[in-house]
Amino acid sequence: MLTQIASVTKALQSVALGLLDEHVRHCVTHREGREGPESSEDMVNEAMQAFQRLLRT
Repeated sequence: MLTQIASVTKALQSVALGLLDEHVRHCVTHREGREGPESSEDMVNEAMQAFQRLLRT
């Protein structure tokens, strides 16, 4: 039973990360001003890595 709960939890986290990734990419690519040297892709990657670290803890 605990193994099944752990599997479902990981699956839901994966879905959540996918939805979050899509949302962050949309927000970053449509941001106003586009100032600064950091590219949109770099910003998204940094945010997603932070979320992934958060979910691993």
